[in-house]
Amino acid sequence: MALPYVGEGAVFDVAWSSGSMKSTPPGADPPATAAAAASPAPTSAVPPWLTPQLLTAAFRDEDEACGQVTTIRVRPATGPNENYLSELFRVHAHLGKGEVRRLIVKAVPAGEAQLAMVEACGVFARETRMLKETLPHLERQLAAGLSHRPAEHLQLGPRVIATCSNDALLMEDLAVRGYSNVSRREGLDLPHSLLCVRLLARLHAASVVVHGRGGRWARDLEAYGGGWSGPGMRPVFERVYTTSLQTLATAARAWPRLGEQVAVRLERGVDALPQRALEAASLRDGDFAVLCHGDAWSNNIMFAYDEDTAQVRSALLVDFQLVTWASPAVDLHYFLALGAAPRVRQQHAARLVRAYHAELVASLGALGWLGAVPALAALQRDLRARQHWALFSSCLIPIRYVEASAVDMDAECMMTRDHPVRLRVLNDPACRAATEDALLEFVEKGLFD
Repeated sequence: MALPYVGEGAVFDVAWSSGSMKSTPPGADPPATAAAAASPAPTSAVPPWLTPQLLTAAFRDEDEACGQVTTIRVRPATGPNENYLSELFRVHAHLGKGEVRRLIVKAVPAGEAQLAMVEACGVFARETRMLKETLPHLERQLAAGLSHRPAEHLQLGPRVIATCSNDALLMEDLAVRGYSNVSRREGLDLPHSLLCVRLLARLHAASVVVHGRGGRWARDLEAYGGGWSGPGMRPVFERVYTTSLQTLATAARAWPRLGEQVAVRLERGVDALPQRALEAASLRDGDFAVLCHGDAWSNNIMFAYDEDTAQVRSALLVDFQLVTWASPAVDLHYFLALGAAPRVRQQHAARLVRAYHAELVASLGALGWLGAVPALAALQRDLRARQHWALFSSCLIPIRYVEASAVDMDAECMMTRDHPVRLRVLNDPACRAATEDALLEFVEKGLFD
């Protein structure tokens, strides 16, 4: 398989036909949206299994009347450092009579280290079950209970078109419907952040109602439990957190606002902080439990905008590989650390929590929930009790500031102490400022004691 050709600033997509493979300039088949046109340049070969024949079989498995895919055009859907546990491709599948289907193909990573991690953690099986079965069921509950709300309030994530025998997922391309990401470096402003916490509240509310009915769906929801603390994920979590603390300590020594005093606390925390974080994310008897997305940061949330006002009007979640049955504090702490812009987190965290709670209560009521609903004060206490999850989430701040060209920022890099790329990102002025603010806040709260 030849590599896609990139030269003189012009990206050439790889195109497969039923009889040959050729390189075609992008202008030969314009993408449907500006977002599609802005896809990053290819950095690796298109997987040899991604062929018209495979897509034809996958489409016909869902719809026997589907025509034959004659040609496909493939390009990466994300940058080289945006998905550590998967590879995403944007595909234009040409069928007969001029029909074109645009989709996203999510595949297991090609790298040996990443592939081994994915297989050990079982994240693809988890996401497939979530997108094919659980999420549509939750959306049906929302459609029944929130029929008075706008249609975009009833969808939580992308539609799955089909699955492949090699675990690859064929999903709708949300860019076709006008959805796009906000710059992860900038983070989400207040209107975007309010929309996100309300989206999380609807996901959580629907899961509470489904779980409360018992039976198969309740068992399925509980089966997502564990998340990072599961047997496959825990070693990865401990290594990621440990090396993050150690690398932060190395950087902090040269930062006047932190210096040796904080660096020593970070190093000493290696023995205890990972366990405290896992305890913070774990359910206890009597806890209010919901289905958490588990990875709700700006890269995994897409937005659509009003055509007339350009104001953000709806949001959808993507990448459900870390979905877990847990306290809502798991999603809220993670989103506040890695989704909301630093200024928004500092100035409006309390408002975002109140907005989340109001939407949770309203959605539970509309869905006919008759069980207990946590008061706002109880939710706030739970967030305080689980601040070690906020500390862990804040240690991941550098992923927001990785340069698009940093092709060596992969999963192995994320688990390597003092990796040069990690240190370079930490010393980016914006990343450094956000990290310093977060760590000083946790020092003041005594989380390192």
